[in-house]
Amino acid sequence: MTRDRRGFEYALDGVRRLTGWKVDELTLDLARSQGEVALQQGRVDALDRELRAASTRLMGQRQVDAILDIGAERSAHVYLIRVQQALGSESAQLRILQEQMETVRAALLESRRFADSLDRDRDSALAEHDLTVARLYFAAADDSWMQRQHGRKTA
Repeated sequence: MTRDRRGFEYALDGVRRLTGWKVDELTLDLARSQGEVALQQGRVDALDRELRAASTRLMGQRQVDAILDIGAERSAHVYLIRVQQALGSESAQLRILQEQMETVRAALLESRRFADSLDRDRDSALAEHDLTVARLYFAAADDSWMQRQHGRKTA
């Protein structure tokens, strides 16, 4: 049996719709944020690999060369310092992006909880409406039966 839901109006439908839009917007923001974090993580990983490779090359070069070349050492150290500074800067940017992503994730979870509570409340209101309609239907059926019974007795 299909339920007659004509006349049902949920008072918080506007809020429910707005909350749904907010959830959609935050989901998109979270996806963007995750993409930015992934790109930044790639930059940090690349700089880390570059720093490790440069350090390995410098150590290897020291072992091969018996005579220490001060100019080459200075250049290598300047390069290593630049890469370390870039790595520190990119790592700091990565932490900022991760914090922003966590903020968006928390807002999304809160919005989803609110949207879910609105859905549960709407479902509850629908069930109550269905019961009310069923009671009215059964009351009308009882009245009709009583009238038919009364009509049979008088005829």
